[in-house]
Amino acid sequence: MIRYCLITIIAWLFLTICVHAQSVKGKVVDATTGNPIPNASIYLNGSSKGTVSDTHGEFILYTTETNIPLVISSVGYQSETISNYSNKTLSVKLSPRVQQLREVVIGGMSREEMMKIFLTQFIGSKNKDCTINNPDDINFTFRKKTQTLEADVSQPLIIYNKKLGYKITYFLSAFSHSSFETLIEGNYVFAEDTLGLKPGEVKKILKERDKAYFGSRMHFIRSLWLNDLKQNKFTITTSTPVYVNNRQSGNTERTSSTELVTVQNGEKFFIPLPNVTIKFSNEELSYVTLREGYNAALITVNGFHNSGLVWSGKISDQRVSELLPYEFEPLEPLSKAQKPEDLSQQVIKDPVFIRMIVKQDSFAKSHKPEKVYIQTDKSNYIIGDTIRLKAYLLDIDFLKPADRSGILYVELDDQEGKATKRVMLQVTQGLAWADIALDEKDIPAGSYSLRAYTNWMRNFGEDYIYKKDIYISPVAGNATLVKGSFKQEGNKIETALQFTTLDGKIQLLKDVELKVMNGKKNLSKDKLNTGMDGVLNVNFELPLSTDTTKKQSAITLQAKDITKGVIDAATLTIPIILHRPENTDIQFMPEGGNLVAGIPTKVGFKAIREDGLGAEIAGAIVNNDQKPIAAIKTTYAGMGSVEFTPKAGESYTAKINGIKKTYALPAVKPAGLALRVTQTYDNDSVKIIITATPDLYKGPYYLIGQARGIICYAQVIDFNKSHVITKVVPKDVFPTGIARFTLFDATRQPLNERQVFIDHNDHLNINITAQKPTYGMRDSVALAIAVTDNKGNPVQGVFSLAVTDEGQVKADSLVNNILSNMLLTSELKGNVEQPGYYFINPSAQKQSELDNLMLTQGWIGYQWKDIFAPNVPLAYQPEKEFVVQGKAINAFGKSIERSKISMLLNKSFAARDTLTDSLGRFKFTGLFPLDSAVINLQALNKRGKEFNIGLDVEEFKEPKFKITPLQVPWYFNTDSTLLKNSQTKATQAKTLAEYKGEGMTLREVLIKDKRIVKDSKNLNGPGEADEILDEAFMHKAKHRTLAELLADKYKTFFNREFIGGRAGAIYRLKNHVINLVIDGIFISRFGLPVEDYMNYLEAEDIKGIEIMNSVKYAVSYNPSYPHMVVTVPDRYLPIYLEVTTYSGDGAFYKKTPGVYLYRPLHFTLPQQFYSPKYTVTNKTTAMGTDMRSTLHWEPNVVTDANGKATVSFFTADKPANYTLIIEGITGDGGVGYNRQKINSTAAK
Repeated sequence: MIRYCLITIIAWLFLTICVHAQSVKGKVVDATTGNPIPNASIYLNGSSKGTVSDTHGEFILYTTETNIPLVISSVGYQSETISNYSNKTLSVKLSPRVQQLREVVIGGMSREEMMKIFLTQFIGSKNKDCTINNPDDINFTFRKKTQTLEADVSQPLIIYNKKLGYKITYFLSAFSHSSFETLIEGNYVFAEDTLGLKPGEVKKILKERDKAYFGSRMHFIRSLWLNDLKQNKFTITTSTPVYVNNRQSGNTERTSSTELVTVQNGEKFFIPLPNVTIKFSNEELSYVTLREGYNAALITVNGFHNSGLVWSGKISDQRVSELLPYEFEPLEPLSKAQKPEDLSQQVIKDPVFIRMIVKQDSFAKSHKPEKVYIQTDKSNYIIGDTIRLKAYLLDIDFLKPADRSGILYVELDDQEGKATKRVMLQVTQGLAWADIALDEKDIPAGSYSLRAYTNWMRNFGEDYIYKKDIYISPVAGNATLVKGSFKQEGNKIETALQFTTLDGKIQLLKDVELKVMNGKKNLSKDKLNTGMDGVLNVNFELPLSTDTTKKQSAITLQAKDITKGVIDAATLTIPIILHRPENTDIQFMPEGGNLVAGIPTKVGFKAIREDGLGAEIAGAIVNNDQKPIAAIKTTYAGMGSVEFTPKAGESYTAKINGIKKTYALPAVKPAGLALRVTQTYDNDSVKIIITATPDLYKGPYYLIGQARGIICYAQVIDFNKSHVITKVVPKDVFPTGIARFTLFDATRQPLNERQVFIDHNDHLNINITAQKPTYGMRDSVALAIAVTDNKGNPVQGVFSLAVTDEGQVKADSLVNNILSNMLLTSELKGNVEQPGYYFINPSAQKQSELDNLMLTQGWIGYQWKDIFAPNVPLAYQPEKEFVVQGKAINAFGKSIERSKISMLLNKSFAARDTLTDSLGRFKFTGLFPLDSAVINLQALNKRGKEFNIGLDVEEFKEPKFKITPLQVPWYFNTDSTLLKNSQTKATQAKTLAEYKGEGMTLREVLIKDKRIVKDSKNLNGPGEADEILDEAFMHKAKHRTLAELLADKYKTFFNREFIGGRAGAIYRLKNHVINLVIDGIFISRFGLPVEDYMNYLEAEDIKGIEIMNSVKYAVSYNPSYPHMVVTVPDRYLPIYLEVTTYSGDGAFYKKTPGVYLYRPLHFTLPQQFYSPKYTVTNKTTAMGTDMRSTLHWEPNVVTDANGKATVSFFTADKPANYTLIIEGITGDGGVGYNRQKINSTAAK
């Protein structure tokens, strides 16, 4: 199911790239308080492999190492070292470090003298180019009696070794020096420090690293492990008696490690006999022996050894200035035998390239995105329906269930990008499912975007957020439909619009107010009448200056029924859909990024209509002389490609049939490189052709091929006087999906990039078998589901199944599904038109069309500069679970430690207490908020008082999404399927109303209640107002002030307006002066400043707001209001806002310090899908009351070890074709989708 690939980076050390590295996960907490420790360093001692803990103290580190000790360090704590960590989840408790006394000097030695000795013994005698960035953190003690210098540190030492190009973070735990011995203990981690250096400077550094390596302890251990001492110029002599030819020899010279190294359980151990002498080349002698208590010392291929060895002589002189990370590899190894015996891949030795690969590999792991896919039961709904959904959250690399995030957000956004409904889902093993009820009060009919994301996904931009179009229409009745089309001549527009109701009644002789809008600008306004046929004939002119090619200047009509007696008629927005050829946008994108003179090039192009969809075009590419050099024609969805060889000095344009204007191609570069990637449908390899102009032969160049963020192919490119390099790469080194090839120069700058889609056809095969070909009404259906992999082996997996009525639900096979989403669209920017098309009946033609998609939309990726830049913590951290956390602060914003924080969760009545840590932080875990959950937090200072204390609580921050391009609304040229769905729903409701109550119990038709604000002092009575913002609205507004929530809700709300320079401020809503009434108290009559209340009261304090601006309701607040309407200008008329607070005395309300009311998003628990069961007794009862559009929804279909599962349900009350859509995953990265049909007929 999963493809693997391996790249050998260096001769003896290989880097696994497309094979899973081992993951080490864990959480770091304070051993005393149990609070998480953020920004703790987790690293492999002596390497460059490391990470830091997040705000929750959690971390994950990927490594192929198993023997190098794992160290966990944090400022102010004692470090912990762990040896057995492979593939484990660790719970690390760090104990606070006891503060050492400041510097003690016994014997009169100055700090300068002590520092000089320390630097010589710790850094090394030649320490000019190796400096400690924070020497003031070193504390010294000199003991005169023993002539011993000791040192300790309160912070990790930050060391810059310019000579070797490393930054070293050294956690020094012990240092002592005397004339007898020097003891240095500590842990350290490396980081490259060569960014921004010139190639010549880097080359010099690499030579210095080689010099430090040869003859070092690392070099010796590696040679010993590989039994390669002689080739590496090492000679060792042992003093233990060894019998040779039956004669004893006191000293034995060796160039083989056979008798000194033993293998146990696959690991190698060094057993140095007493007085082992080491000699490297012509250098001074060195010595090694076992430390007391050790029988042998573990050694590894990368040069690591445990603490069982004691070194002396020349080799022991190595200090910090000569340290190298275990990943180091010399430019020119002394031995060519330093490689694993089973190594068969090409070896990469170039140090710059190695660092690039390692850096990208590290970046991919620390920035690994997640992918989410949502299957819904359908895509078009009726008011009162429920959206039923299943979420699949997978890691991007191997498409396995994601384990980084445990919370998923799903929201329904309107066309302004604002969430009308947002729910929070608990994710378990990458899965979640939920229901979203479509209440007309919160979600009116219209076009919406269903979005899903984790907090972690927000780091990678909106293109990583899952998005699906959802259409919601009302039940048949008085809702208005519009049918029409548009014609244009010049700037004149003609249309005939027919108005009908949803149940088919013609809207004849209606007075209609019609506006022509350019975005938000009103171009014209008129009053027209529909005829006896309900048709409104409209003719208007667009201003000559109107640029209709710009998305922000969309031209629309707004129609509103103003017939006398019609109340609360909706304003219908009708987009003017024009397919004007001259407004077709065409973009040309050369393969690899550039047109280079003299190099044959493939150029992709995409033509887009005004509505954003692909346009069919044909034409030709012409040169400066207007001579055609190549024909162009789109093949699918407005995309195509053309091949030609550009010439120096020429410019090229495209002439399109039926369009007067021409389109310029990118400029031709006189010199450069070109990258071309080709593949044939039935071939098992990809051909890469790199072409350079003569002035660019000198390299080296680096070619990287990656998939899903993981490097699967890497190659050094050297032209060697040939201007064309061809590489044939097996496809099986890449997984199915998008492969991205990038060519870099020696300074790591990307020059060319190309993406291709590789398909191994290795997705899951899902088969659905019905027990008979056709079914009757209210018939029992049993489906047998069988799932296998591409080799026919049964697989266990988790799937979701939707069964819908084809007559009521539009189930387009070309739209996005889990296959097209996970393998294609989730890694492309912009909208992909009908992505499902590419996965139906694959062929050579479809591969060519898919390649055009890669050329036009797949060539833009993330910025490589982000990979090579210094690592910056991401803004949005993954959420494992729901937590309540924050800080206790005083009036000046300073943290308060050991503050008591009490928490009360209303729904579960859970009460807990905790103390803030040294940084004032607190955290509550193990919570599961449900609907209407309210969390009350109370903070007390150290003295148990409420004085001078506040809470800064971390709440969910709403994302800001782009405004969705204007979609065709559901009521305009309504799809027959949507219309049928609404009409069927209305028919069912009518039949149910006529039914007298026998048989099944179906959903009751509910009558909407008037919104009431409890305990309101409204003079008209509760709920008697022109508009009401109720308690549910306030919950959504969270901690917004009264002014802020009004500004968010109403565009006509003016924050404040000063008149005549007076200090007092007046507020306006709907161009009227706001008169604020709080719990029955008229603020203005008491002389209280309105501004204070606008900015003091928050949504959390308010139950509801009732707005009165009509004569009917305003007269209760001002008996003169009817007279004022006639005599007073509109802008001076009052509008009354009756605000009801929870306290009941909001006009005199004073908040309690340190109290924070938190209404979090709540988890959504899905309900069991209602599926009626019919028996002989009720099979004909109440026929016509079961007209389900979704026949069945099964979110959790689990196949057994044989790959099988069974699902059953009953058909409904009318003959229909049913569409079955099943999608799902396996635990090892398998993804599958299938779509089938069954038939239900009327009883004979």
